[in-house]
This record gives sequence, structure tokens and C-alpha cells, in this order.
Amino acid sequence: QILFEIKTSEAGRPQYQKINSDKEDIPEAYLGKNEVNQAGGYKSVRVVWEKITKMKDLKFPAGNGNHNCTVEDFFRILNLEPSQVKPNEKQHYQAANYVLAQIELFESMCYGRSYNCIFKLQTMFPYTMTMGLIANEDLPDCVRNVFAKLMHRLWVDRYPHAPNCGRPQLPDLAWVASDLKMRGIEENGALPCFDLGDYHPLRLETDEFLKMSTHTKFFLLRDFVNGYLKDMGGSQGIGNKDKNELTTSILLMASDLMSFGFFATKGKVKDFLGPLINVLDGRGDRIVKKEIKERSESDTSMTSNTSTNPLHAMEIEGGDEENQVTAADTSSSSPGGSKRQEKIQSFVDVHKARMA
Repeated sequence: QILFEIKTSEAGRPQYQKINSDKEDIPEAYLGKNEVNQAGGYKSVRVVWEKITKMKDLKFPAGNGNHNCTVEDFFRILNLEPSQVKPNEKQHYQAANYVLAQIELFESMCYGRSYNCIFKLQTMFPYTMTMGLIANEDLPDCVRNVFAKLMHRLWVDRYPHAPNCGRPQLPDLAWVASDLKMRGIEENGALPCFDLGDYHPLRLETDEFLKMSTHTKFFLLRDFVNGYLKDMGGSQGIGNKDKNELTTSILLMASDLMSFGFFATKGKVKDFLGPLINVLDGRGDRIVKKEIKERSESDTSMTSNTSTNPLHAMEIEGGDEENQVTAADTSSSSPGGSKRQEKIQSFVDVHKARMA
């Protein structure tokens, strides 16, 4: 018996429906269109523990004495370190971690297209609800990351989606030169795309997920991925573990979306690759000072082995001016700091010249 349930309520949350695409780029058909439009956005989600009858005292401050609360209030406590949790919040903190581990278990159960698990869990975590949880910026990154992995295994990596759009690979496929013809990159079908075909048996299905044959099927998810990468502004926070794990999960999901044929036009590929390249550039990455302090106390080799120290080449992120540490500060305190700075600047100049 599942003690904690995650359910949608009738209240809409329009702020979570953040469409990044231009209006003319929004397709006519995609998963979740009717549900999102009717609710005015992704529906509000609540965590319910009404089935816990033997633990009458399980009432968290977030629940206001009830056996349910919003998903934001339930998981917000995970933003705290264990040492910051107050005595009256420990039960809440343990329950939030328990539910998070439970969802991680569900995701693992779906790995490798385990359809017995997928068919059961898809009723518990509908596509639009899971999509709304991933896009919910009020949730901790560790929670969004778990739901992103669940989305990947439960809705993306499954039948009828196939790697390379289901096309055979060499040497199984032979091309006849006389049958080949040149086509423009803008033409429909010029790039591999998801398409069931006119006579596929799934077209007779009543399930919207199975019968939808267009490559715009995952528009909400694809639009979120593009917006997420753009919002990163070409910069990652070194030491921000939860955020970086969320980014990794999103990129792994985007990789399958690309392979399955859901980035099927030149415009879609450009919209995705532009922000992605900026994020992977690395020159705008930041390092959190707290993480540096922990490392310097536990690993003295960072100060002795300066040739591999990433602090000399990256900006360090802090809360205010007093907490800001620059790359020059970290290098000038050790011997040979000026020479390292010259090498770094030379390296940057060379790459700028290549980019130009």
C-alpha cells in the first residue's frame, strides 16, 4: 500500500505554463494540450497521506493539521541542510526524503522499458502532472530531477518510440543511387522524424498517447527543455550538485527526444543547439564559495597542485561582495600566480580568435 500519494487538484497554476516558443511555432496537436488549456495551466499538485491511519500524530507544519498539503510545501523542507532542521520538523524532513526515494524507486522500476511497471505507474503519474512538476521552479532541484528522470522512463523511452526513428542501420539498409534525389533542408521529412505511418495499427487506438503520430507530440516537453537551457544563460554553477544533476537528466531526455525524431525540423534543432552550446561552453561557469571552502578544508591538494586547480580559470559565485572570490584572488595567494594568469589569458585569447 502506498502511504503517500501525489494527486492533482482542480486549481490551475498558470504560472507553470511557461511557453517559450512564439505563437506561430505552437503546433495544433500535442500531448496535454486540452488538459493544460482547460485548466488555464498545469494543475496544482498535492501530497496526500490520508491512508496512514496508525500514525495519528503524523501532521506536519506544512499540512496545517491536515493529512495533505501542496507539493511545494511538502518538499520545500529539502532546501535545508540536516543540521538546519528544527526538532518539530524532523518528521516532515524524513517523510519528504522518503517520498523522494519512493519516486526514485518508481523511476528505476521503469528502466529498460519495463512495461508492467510503466502501465501501472502511468495512471499514478499522468504526463501533464509530471510535466508540471518538472517545470515547477518552486520545487527544490533534487525533486525536479527525480520527476525529470521519471518522465524520461515513463513517457519518453517507451513504445512506440524507437532510436533513430526506427530506421534500419548499415549494413542492413542499402541505397540505390538512381533513386536518390536532392531535397532542401526545410522540406518536411528532410530530417528524421517520428511518424507512425498511415496504416499503423496504433492509429485505431483510443489512447491519445499511443495514437498521436506527429513529431509535435512532446511539444510541452521540448519547449520546456529549450526554455530551461536559455534561462541558464550559458552558465553552470560548479558545486551546485542538485542543479547540475537536474541539467544532466534533462539533457539525457533531450538526447532521446532527438533520437526518437521529435526535433524533426531545422528550426527545432537550431532552437535547441544554440542554448545548449552556450551552456557547454564553460567559460561562464561559476563556482560556489561554500563548496570551495569545504574542499579546501578536506583536500589540501587543491592549493598545492595549482596546475589542475579549476579556481584559477573560473568565476566564483557568492552571496555578496564580501563573499565574492575572483580567480585572481585565488591565484595571487600562491607562488607563480601571475604566470598562471598569463597562461589563462593567452588560452582565452586564442579561443576568442578562433570564435571570431
